[in-house]
Amino acid sequence: MEKSKESDNLSAQIDYLTGFLNRRGLYEYFDTLGEDVNINFMFLDIDNFKGVNDTYGHAVGDKLLIGVSRMIKKKIGDSLLARIGGDEFVIMPVSKMSEQEAAEMAQNIIQSVNDIEISFEIKSIISFSIGIVMDQKKSMGLDTIMPKCDAAMYEAKRRGKNGYVLYSTIENIFEMKQAIDRDKTRALQNGEFEVKFIPVMNISSSSIICSRAYVVWNRKETVYKEELFKEFFEENGFIIELENYVFEQLCRLISQEKEVKIRRIPVIFTASSININRINYADELLKIADKYGISSKNFVIQLDRINERIDIRRIHSFFRKLKEAGFSTAIRDFGSGGSSIMIIKDIPVDYVGIGKNITDNLLRERKDSLFVKNILSLINDLNLEPVVDGIDDSTEVKYLISYGCTFGSGRRFSDELSYGEYRQFAERNMPDSLKSIRFRFADTLSDETGHYQGRFLGEGSAQFVYDEYMKRNVLYLPGGKMMTNVIEFPVELMDNTSYSIVIQYKMNELADWSSLLYVMYDNGFMSFMPYAWTGISMYRIKDDMEEDGWNDALGIASDTKWHTAVLTYSHKNEISRLYMDGKDSGFRNKVLTLVCPRRLIIGGDVYAPSCEGYLAELRFYDYVLNKKDIEACFGATVA
Repeated sequence: MEKSKESDNLSAQIDYLTGFLNRRGLYEYFDTLGEDVNINFMFLDIDNFKGVNDTYGHAVGDKLLIGVSRMIKKKIGDSLLARIGGDEFVIMPVSKMSEQEAAEMAQNIIQSVNDIEISFEIKSIISFSIGIVMDQKKSMGLDTIMPKCDAAMYEAKRRGKNGYVLYSTIENIFEMKQAIDRDKTRALQNGEFEVKFIPVMNISSSSIICSRAYVVWNRKETVYKEELFKEFFEENGFIIELENYVFEQLCRLISQEKEVKIRRIPVIFTASSININRINYADELLKIADKYGISSKNFVIQLDRINERIDIRRIHSFFRKLKEAGFSTAIRDFGSGGSSIMIIKDIPVDYVGIGKNITDNLLRERKDSLFVKNILSLINDLNLEPVVDGIDDSTEVKYLISYGCTFGSGRRFSDELSYGEYRQFAERNMPDSLKSIRFRFADTLSDETGHYQGRFLGEGSAQFVYDEYMKRNVLYLPGGKMMTNVIEFPVELMDNTSYSIVIQYKMNELADWSSLLYVMYDNGFMSFMPYAWTGISMYRIKDDMEEDGWNDALGIASDTKWHTAVLTYSHKNEISRLYMDGKDSGFRNKVLTLVCPRRLIIGGDVYAPSCEGYLAELRFYDYVLNKKDIEACFGATVA
């Protein structure tokens, strides 16, 4: 009878499948240890085990568990092995061991997948994630030790699986997470979570176009940034409560803002992917916004961390409902975490966020820079707007502009700001309405507002003469040797990478290849020549980054009458276009963007003699005029 009880007790401690200890057996063995014994622990999980079970069936899954347990036992010698549930195993080395020795044991197990007695097809699918905790007193209790090992194992999974993590390397983070979990609800009630703002800029003009809401936790005289706690809150479900709080705080701040311009700056609000399954999510946001009298047009709802594991139909439905509610939409960190072209090509989004992990490739080898360029080109080709995070310096700005990016944020512009700081920043960097600057040259080289002033480079000063056709004074360009008797204007007139320029001119002499307008850039030049190749007008963009970068849009054959030329360039579409007297004359596509203008010259360039003729009007726009407006406004010369 006693033998039967002993046999039953033993069988209750053994895992029926593998023949090693089960969870109960592990606990009962642990209880036999002395209170002062130091314990080392390993927690192993089979990566992608669920996929094996779902694809090949539970019988194959059981065979895999048996094969893994036998392989592990061969690698750990006398150390104790237990299967505590599912695909989770615990290893307790019985002898003293250093961290280095424990790491070597874990690495040996990880590299021994091929030693498992199962098909190669299964071996190619699985790997191991292992968490290691060292030198734990038995008196601490197994329920205190195992969560530490579990945390290290999940950190190994988070880092990409097929690896191990020592708890000592994440101990501070684990303890912080435990404290965060205890304090989160009280912190929300006490207003310890603060909404801050990261300005999102037009990176070519350095003007603010929107902001991104950013959360910090002011906890016990320590400021925790959202990267430290948001992912953890997603795991425990608290993220929904926090995000509702943040969105309401945003609506409250906007509703109290008296400055109309600042009130109208859109705010990017980042929602975790857990909200994809919340059918009424868009209605919930609208309800909060309506409470404060805020329009949905004030917000861009940005979805965080989406990938192919999420049902694409749910993603599409999520964004469609947001769009129907009047919100603009975006996804964050495209190109990382599993997100890809298969996700963005069909869903209704307006903006695509590019994370710092992508932009860090800009200043590495050429192939890494081309990787960034192609991602931006892909987004632009889909008629979406890329928004780049983590821009640190002006060199990155230069590359991003040349690759077709307009919007971005980062230390180059500003760190996260309190609402008061953000207001001051926005006031300083608020863009004007669409810029239109006009020079009429009746008797001065200044524009109509007197803000921009040209400078005559030559002998004497600029000459203004009466023109019978115009019935007013116009600017006379006397011509001369290369870069003489020309007008230099401030390069700020060309501070946007998309632009339109209107030139009303009449040539006295048709000199081959002479430039009436010339802009020198860091990476090339742009010019307008009234009489160039075979006597026709030409709008040229020369890109030094390309060997054959001669991009010429051709116009009509020139003569000595008054003409109006309109030059446009769109950095988003990479198209240059020339209109002559209101007619669309020529264009070029795939023209890379020139950045950082260094000189702006009227009447000549550094390659040919200066122009001889007259200039009646010059206009600069920081946007692309459309064909209809050009035909209506500049179709005929106006006196």
